[in-house]
Amino acid sequence: MAAAQQFPSAGLEFCCSLTPEPHMLDYNGHLNIAYYAILFEEAARAIFSSIDISRSYRERSDCALFAAEVHSVFHQEVPAGEAVSIYCRLLDVAFSKIHGMFFMVKSGDHSLAAVQEVLFLHVDLKRRKAVSIPDPQAGRLTALLERHRLMPDPPEKGRYVGQGAYGRQYGSGIGGGGSRDSDFCGHLLQAA
Repeated sequence: MAAAQQFPSAGLEFCCSLTPEPHMLDYNGHLNIAYYAILFEEAARAIFSSIDISRSYRERSDCALFAAEVHSVFHQEVPAGEAVSIYCRLLDVAFSKIHGMFFMVKSGDHSLAAVQEVLFLHVDLKRRKAVSIPDPQAGRLTALLERHRLMPDPPEKGRYVGQGAYGRQYGSGIGGGGSRDSDFCGHLLQAA
């Protein structure tokens, strides 16, 4: 198998580095799907804490971020003992919405393991309604967004289930449009 391609993380916001604990592995010896979500959540907490949308912000304002929509794409397995770094890229910020992506990169060869695209809503916890993000947090998010808008769109942006290498495998007409050649599931199907 060819060497994994290094992921270009320049310009993205570094969130955190983590090594999955043994209890996070499934019976296949790699990171369980539920724990990808937990590691991405740790990354979200890190980046939003740096913008002052954190637990202390929630306590001061009675507002917090809720995940409204999430889509993940798995490119490679994360085996036992493999450390990962997670980076963030904002795609849009508007009133109560933050649209972003998180990139999980294997620390050993800096190859892309997984991507999560997520839409967060800024919610008033008393009213349980989405409300505009206040300043200075909105200003910090906008500044970060302006830097990220200079970058090309990642191929995973806007993907949906069945799109990519594995969609083409079945001739469903769904495939194409933005897949990476290293799609983990697509690779498995092509090897069969």
